[in-house]
Amino acid sequence: MAAAELTTVLENDRVTVRRVRLSGPGPVSSGARGERLVIYLRPAHVRRTEHGQQEDLHRDAGDVVWRPASSHEIEHVEGGEHDVLIVEFKD
Repeated sequence: MAAAELTTVLENDRVTVRRVRLSGPGPVSSGARGERLVIYLRPAHVRRTEHGQQEDLHRDAGDVVWRPASSHEIEHVEGGEHDVLIVEFKD
């Protein structure tokens, strides 16, 4: 299993910003998340599974992706460090 480090960088009444670092390949459990932006700080190859559907994602450093609310799992496919900022919006 990939080692995961989750740090809250900023939180206020509108958003929560978390930095997620994964090292080593393997699955990482993920719970439900609200609407969010994901900002990739390093190139990444991850496998995202939601409702039994798998999606392989290849991202470059600097990519910004919008994600609707979901419950999913992430698997860090390639070695090295996976490093993202997740900006979650509060209702």
